[in-house]
Amino acid sequence: MSATLDQQVSECRALYEQVWNTPWPTLELTRSPLMQPASLSLTLEERTRLTYQRARALAHAYNLTLKDVVEMTPAFWKLHMDLLTAMDGGAINLLSVGYNLFVGTVAPFAATHPELADIIQRALRVDISAQFMLTELGHGLDARNLETTATLLPNGGFDLHTPTPNAAKCMPPNTPRNGLPTIAVVIARLIVEGEDRGVRPFLVPMSDGTNMCKGVTSKAFPPRPGANPIDHALTYFNHVHLPASALLGTLEKPRNERDNFLSTIHRMGAGTLFLAGGCIPLIKMAVYNASKFSFRRHIVGHDGLPMPVMNFRTQHLPILHAIARAQVLQAFLIYAGRERLRFITSTRVLRR
Repeated sequence: MSATLDQQVSECRALYEQVWNTPWPTLELTRSPLMQPASLSLTLEERTRLTYQRARALAHAYNLTLKDVVEMTPAFWKLHMDLLTAMDGGAINLLSVGYNLFVGTVAPFAATHPELADIIQRALRVDISAQFMLTELGHGLDARNLETTATLLPNGGFDLHTPTPNAAKCMPPNTPRNGLPTIAVVIARLIVEGEDRGVRPFLVPMSDGTNMCKGVTSKAFPPRPGANPIDHALTYFNHVHLPASALLGTLEKPRNERDNFLSTIHRMGAGTLFLAGGCIPLIKMAVYNASKFSFRRHIVGHDGLPMPVMNFRTQHLPILHAIARAQVLQAFLIYAGRERLRFITSTRVLRR
């Protein structure tokens, strides 16, 4: 038992060193014009495209491979914790969804679908906007009850349809505003000869970067104050015809509907963990800014000499506490991530 524990501690320490104490690939990128504060005169479309360009630049700086995404290597972890993500949360949101949810969901099917290799590489390079559409306007936490249907047609293809307004796919960025072709993994209910055979992932083209695909309607949400804009939207399908190859999986009815659903969304847990971990670079940036201000801001002390406000306990104690919290969270992220990986490797992911 002790030997096993020692091995786990050693693995956590090694991962911690690789994630937090190795050089960051984006040091040169921080000096590029692309990463400088955006002009307030930019239009909404220009600001949106800037965020997508930053996402692509981050992707090229890290140059992750399919193995990095599937096995969640230290480089995959490090990308999510990069300090540059604190300056543009939209960029890391796009990358995390594209890598973790899109590529992570599609990858297991690449062995039996050779045509997926090119799509995966385009997603890794951010040559496309790769999205993951699970939740609906009326089904968030109860996404198992989603209403979007994919009905098997006599020719082997599928009819993808949004049957009610509440079945609109909610939030994933999906407008031509980004200037990139968009492809999404759409989680829909498979209907075969009138029988509901549970949810399945389908690979669905959304737009060519200029126009939406036939039968696909996107209604963009207004931009959120204080956030770099990405084109979050509601997406509707009006009897969109898909080829047989769009289905990622089989037509067989699963033995256990719940296990089938959890298998379909098996990358969601990792996504939740890494996006939550994004608070760490934010804390670091806030601490840095507060510290710089506290040393620069001076007042006149009792002795008539200038002194930095950092000398006050009410100023430096919260900063020191924040530094300590960031360090603890760094270690806790490694622990939580390792536990997640252990769970994945010890649990058989169902293949439908």
